[in-house]
Amino acid sequence: MDKNIKQIIFDMGNVLIEWDAKKIIAAIESDPKRQETLFQTIMESGIWEQQDSGELAIERASRLVKDQLDESYEPAIDKVFYRWFDYVKVNTQLQDYAIRLKHQGYALYILSNTSEIYYQLVKEGKLPIAQVLSGKVLSFEENRMKPDPKIFRLLCERYGLDAKACLYVDDLQQNVLVAQSLGMSVLQCHDFPQVLEDLQLMLKRKGFFHS
Repeated sequence: MDKNIKQIIFDMGNVLIEWDAKKIIAAIESDPKRQETLFQTIMESGIWEQQDSGELAIERASRLVKDQLDESYEPAIDKVFYRWFDYVKVNTQLQDYAIRLKHQGYALYILSNTSEIYYQLVKEGKLPIAQVLSGKVLSFEENRMKPDPKIFRLLCERYGLDAKACLYVDDLQQNVLVAQSLGMSVLQCHDFPQVLEDLQLMLKRKGFFHS
């Protein structure tokens, strides 16, 4: 098999950092009924997705939620929107390994459905990989979201990438299938230890910079 992988493209949520909306809300709000109210108003309403798509800034999105609920919910709403990353795990092993891969010659990219909170994650050290990226495409900045193939093509066009030389890593099958249809090698992340092992095995088989 040709050793052709030279670029690695990472999704963010549940790859580089955990994302579990129900877990986050449960850590912030102890009452089950209030948890469900928060989940419905923030997530199921589509407001959260609208900030990832760039339609709403975080401040506006959080205000829309606050306007629907009584004042007692406001501290929890702020924590969900502005501090959700305090309640999840960071995949430090994968990020540390990726940084080593950068030094071996691989180019690293992020392609993520996310909001402006990305820059807060970087500022607070949740994404050490950000310091060695060759590029990134974030949904809220492009007003386009995965699994739309256009955002994958945008990444390749912007940075001059040959899809056949790319490995794409994501937790969602729908995104993995799109990347695969464009000619990329793919890995689906099911849990943090598994994705690290699978990445190591994939690069031994197809990595350009591995013997």
